[in-house]
Amino acid sequence: MEKKNKKSDRKPPEVPKEVSVDCLEPPDEYEDREEIRRLFAEEIEEREKEHEFYNWNITGD
Repeated sequence: MEKKNKKSDRKPPEVPKEVSVDCLEPPDEYEDREEIRRLFAEEIEEREKEHEFYNWNITGD
């Protein structure tokens, strides 16, 4: 009588040899960094304006 393969007995599928981490190109992070810097610069500028407004409102200058 042939033994039935259980799920736990199965081996994971092999990764094809032609696909490897070495052949993947690294992502272009320069553009992403520039976009993040621009977004943070806008956010910082907005917060500085709000801070100035609240200080002006509180002190009455």
